[in-house]
Amino acid sequence: MIHMALHRKTPDPSSDGVTLNLTASWIIFSAWCVISGQVLSFFGILNQTGYAVALVSGIILSVWPLWKSLAFSNRQTMFRWKRFTKIFPLLYLACFILAFVGGCIHPPTNYDAFCYRIPRMLHWLDEGKYHWIGGFCSRMDFSSLGFEWLMLPGFAVFKTLRLAFLINGFSFLLMPGLVFSSFTALRISRRVAATWMWIIPCASCFAMEAGSIGNDFTAAIYLLAAITYALKARETGKTYFVWLALVATGMLTGAKVSNLPLLLPIGICLLASFYKHPKHILPAVGASVIALIVSFAPLAIVNLKHTGDWTGSPNSIQNLKNPIIGLAGNSVQLGIASLCPAVFPAAPAWNRWILNRKNHSPLAEIRRGFPELNVSTLEMASEEGAGLGLGVTGAAILAVLGSLKFFRIPKLHTISIWVSASFWIALLVAMMKLGNPSFPRIIACYYPMLLPLPLILCEQSHATRCKWWRLSAFVLLVPIIPALIFNPARPILRLDKLTGYFSNHHPQNSWRERFEAVYGVYENRSDGHRKVRELLPQTARTIGFAGTDGDSEYSFWLPLGVRRVRDFTPLPDRQIPSPDGLDAIVTSDWGSNDRFGITPEQLAAKIGWRLAASTPIRRMVRDEPMRWCVLVPAEPRSAH
Repeated sequence: MIHMALHRKTPDPSSDGVTLNLTASWIIFSAWCVISGQVLSFFGILNQTGYAVALVSGIILSVWPLWKSLAFSNRQTMFRWKRFTKIFPLLYLACFILAFVGGCIHPPTNYDAFCYRIPRMLHWLDEGKYHWIGGFCSRMDFSSLGFEWLMLPGFAVFKTLRLAFLINGFSFLLMPGLVFSSFTALRISRRVAATWMWIIPCASCFAMEAGSIGNDFTAAIYLLAAITYALKARETGKTYFVWLALVATGMLTGAKVSNLPLLLPIGICLLASFYKHPKHILPAVGASVIALIVSFAPLAIVNLKHTGDWTGSPNSIQNLKNPIIGLAGNSVQLGIASLCPAVFPAAPAWNRWILNRKNHSPLAEIRRGFPELNVSTLEMASEEGAGLGLGVTGAAILAVLGSLKFFRIPKLHTISIWVSASFWIALLVAMMKLGNPSFPRIIACYYPMLLPLPLILCEQSHATRCKWWRLSAFVLLVPIIPALIFNPARPILRLDKLTGYFSNHHPQNSWRERFEAVYGVYENRSDGHRKVRELLPQTARTIGFAGTDGDSEYSFWLPLGVRRVRDFTPLPDRQIPSPDGLDAIVTSDWGSNDRFGITPEQLAAKIGWRLAASTPIRRMVRDEPMRWCVLVPAEPRSAH
């Protein structure tokens, strides 16, 4: 089958109108989620009832482009199933099905979401409005809010997180068409774009997040949409496209502040449209108001008010001071993440080897200015840390090398070169500033638009038709399939179950122990502190939380609507606040020391309470189990 597929002509999509209409609906709905949340917060009705009423308006606003797509588009364009008999579309389809099934059968487990994104939504719903929480975990306040506003309507109305993966699932569905539309808008041949539209979504960072509630994926859709609509506005002269491009740009920056450098290529596209169609300038002013409302700007103002800095974390060690160190460190991180296959059994050996060299030059020199430099990797791609991956990187390198055989000077278009080159400039700016150990994941939305420049400069039409390239690219990409099947966060099959044979024959087998530990941690992450919650007094309704800033308080809100959580935040100089109003306090050895510099027993003694119960909890695979404790008043409180 693969041999036959390699000789078939790559399909040339006859129209990208369906994708543009579906994307328009998504952008309108996304903007509605942000604006409706802000409006409901203003009136203090950010709750189930408020969202249930507002949901009707959101559906009405976004249904017109969707109805237009379903009612007037060519059915063959929408449901051309024959294209999925070819290797790259088939690979994409397999990724989509596996990601969707994994999202359906497993609850979300995204680490960052449970640390601060979901807890802050619960605090907003509890107060009936968005507000500055001011707890020990500062990320609950200063981090970008875009994905939370998308999750909040479903969470508020249906009281569950199980539907939230559909946000990334729908984004994964839109991605191939948007890649095709943006590439062809940059004058890349339709044949080449029709090949890469299926390959790029199979990158580790996108495929692993397609069934999750990670907040990196949706930004890629907003970026591709902004570029596509801005160039379409220049091509067609339609003001409607300018509006969509600007709103998508606002959503892009609202998703992550690290996306701000991407304003450069979008700005070039819009300026080109304004130059050719001056009539777009005035409508763009009105659209910019909406774009600012849904962008990072409102949070920047709030951050400035509460912290004195628009980023909210001016003293973070992730804000690099030396741009050269940033370029060097992030080049290392990106290089490792881009060359690491989706399944990498040699990861432990690599980590041991690199650990022995971390204090040697030049790595040690980089670490001095880049404290959180991450040069380790995992046996399997994960949504928390995956980058582009070897599959897409290798396919791109081979395509460029293959094009040398058919080398000819391509016909260059000024706007295409300027826009494509500006994405690399934007990446360099981000690399110089951000010292995050998850940098390869955080900049996921940059990846698709880094490819047009080499594709434009190196003619690809012949290279991507070559049998050797298509087979090589397929071999490099296919490891993403087992990574999705055995994904610890959402396994279709579990490796620890498949290797059960070794339990009897090799009881000390290190791989089996590793599998059991990894799957066990992920299995419990959606309710990671359930065992601690079960130790709470049945009458406890207001819980004080005193974990580290890497612990989740979500478990203690359950069942939703019954309990509420209040952060037991240290006063200046680590002074202990009053426990008045709390029915119990949950803390760990690490959390109590991190907040107050004392043990849970000492904390209980200082506030006149007692330690009622404790249990070990393993937060992450690399961590040892940590003791969690339940503190209660020394004397039972009288019923009111």
